[in-house]
This record gives sequence, C-alpha cells and structure tokens, in this order.
Amino acid sequence: MLIFDGEICVWTDGNVKDTSEVLFRNRYRSRHYIEDLMVSVVEKSHFGKYLVGINRSFDTIADIVYQKKDALDEQARVILKEVKLSG
Repeated sequence: MLIFDGEICVWTDGNVKDTSEVLFRNRYRSRHYIEDLMVSVVEKSHFGKYLVGINRSFDTIADIVYQKKDALDEQARVILKEVKLSG
C-alpha cells in the first residue's frame, strides 16, 4: 500500500494502481498478547460509500442472527446449563 498526497495506491504485479480503499493487515505483539488487526484505509472522497457498505454488512449480519435466533437461543441455554454444572 502506498499513500501519496492523500491518494491511495497499491502495488500489483509490478504496477502501481490507484484505489479508493485498502484493507490493511497488521500484527500487534506484546509479551502477553498477539493479535492480527484488520484496518481499513479509505480516501476521504470514498468515505460516504464506505459507511454505506458497512451499514449493509451490519444489516446482513443482523438478518442472519434474526433468522437463526431460535437455534442461537438454544445454544446459549445449553452453554449456560454447562457453566452452572461445572461452576
């Protein structure tokens, strides 16, 4: 990923190409913690479209959870029952 004067570019197959969004993977490390972080880098002019996409993703996830609500509720009951038995 390259950022020149606010423009985002990617290096692909030996060529530099303009893009409006990049998903950047970063690894955070400390003595007790290792985590892969995904960071979106978005051009200012693309930010509105990016937010619309995030909202669509949230709506899709909410729809899936709602469709599977009964099964998820049952899983939660089983987990809580196991926690009470072991605790």
